[in-house]
Amino acid sequence: MQVKADKSEVATFNIKLLECRPSNAEIMFFRATDADSNQTDFGRITYKIAQHTPNYVNAIAYFKVVDDKLFLTNKALSSFAQDHFTLIITAIDGGGKHSDIRLNVTVEDCNDHPPRIKVSPTLPPPRSDLAVC
Repeated sequence: MQVKADKSEVATFNIKLLECRPSNAEIMFFRATDADSNQTDFGRITYKIAQHTPNYVNAIAYFKVVDDKLFLTNKALSSFAQDHFTLIITAIDGGGKHSDIRLNVTVEDCNDHPPRIKVSPTLPPPRSDLAVC
């Protein structure tokens, strides 16, 4: 996996994932800071895939946030089916204030193998129960 940050109003990170990565694999973790971090629930931060993520329903079929980590779901990635996702991850503090990051995920092929050709005779092998003259 490669992670690169871009400079923009919303922090954008570019991630490359191999499609053969196992189901439910951890992809990355998040760490947000909040000035209220020492004050009860106001400093408690939760994370989610934002509903304003492009193609949200498809994105949550492949990715999930648990606590402060991003995971794959049990649906296998396929670069042929979809080779790019944009995820908006939202961090929300206990007071309801939030901030977003954008993850551009590129799915790279890892199991594209050429077909194998097996050669066999055009005639079936001789039967052993027939007499040969």
